[in-house]
Amino acid sequence: MPERTDSYEAIRVLSKRTRMKHVFLLISLLLAGAASAATPATLIVQGAAFSAETRNTLGELTASHLREQGFLVTVQPTVGEPANPASGARLFRLVLGELGKKILVKLEELAPGTSAATSSAHLFASSIEDVDALIPRLASSVLTGAAVQETATVETVSADEARTNQLRKSGRGSATIGIPMSLVGGGSAVGVTFGYLYESSGARFGFDLGGNWGSTGGMLWLSMLGHWVPLSGSWSPYVGGGAGLLSLWKNVTTGDPYYGYSTSGGVGAGAKLEAGVQLMRLNSVRMEVGAQLYLPFFQLADPYGSSTGDYAAVPALSMRILF
Repeated sequence: MPERTDSYEAIRVLSKRTRMKHVFLLISLLLAGAASAATPATLIVQGAAFSAETRNTLGELTASHLREQGFLVTVQPTVGEPANPASGARLFRLVLGELGKKILVKLEELAPGTSAATSSAHLFASSIEDVDALIPRLASSVLTGAAVQETATVETVSADEARTNQLRKSGRGSATIGIPMSLVGGGSAVGVTFGYLYESSGARFGFDLGGNWGSTGGMLWLSMLGHWVPLSGSWSPYVGGGAGLLSLWKNVTTGDPYYGYSTSGGVGAGAKLEAGVQLMRLNSVRMEVGAQLYLPFFQLADPYGSSTGDYAAVPALSMRILF
């Protein structure tokens, strides 16, 4: 029996090694197939006003984005007419130029055997150091046919676009005004909010001052805010919260013919949880809708100072404009 067991173990180990060899062979074949399927392409870089080192660096950066899309790219930095590309290769041209204090960055795909562009996109950079952020947008526009403005994110908006208010760049502050509606004392309360938010990549911080009121109660608040904003495109969800001062009151019906209701309320520290969606995020004027939950850190008291034992967490909805 021990010999038979040893034989089975030897067969199992051999079978496992055979399977591993097959896996490695399959991976090698897939990698070889991917390499052979890559489309050959030539990228020429033109820009006599810039040094050869700058042209080489930006050419290699552009080529890396084209390679990510399945091209086998050869870079040809030149200040004159390019040499003929390899037979069957697609031909791209990166053009760097100066226009006053701005730098023109243009990427084109050329028709085989001609200098006519079949697809083209361009942007302006405020300095040569900003060009690297624009190249992915140009490559995406030329390869997909999308308008170059549609390729922007808050990290890749050019200074020229931000300055002319076409698009909004990350790292800028916004004033806010909004309309909140909360549920207080069993009824709705509507009001107004004002604030300021500074947004960087992936996060924003600021403050919010507002209040709402209705027949069943209301509240006033001043809070510091922080939100996580995960997406960098034209819209993004956000989630976060804040803490600050909160004043809250509720009107409770009593049935008394002279005093139809009594009021309980309080003032103190509180917190706010918030989640929502920001729209038109790259525009100079944006809109967002969200839901909030206000959490007072105090109990409400009646007009005689007696605690009602009610912490009265308040749910709310809001629409906010940022500009």
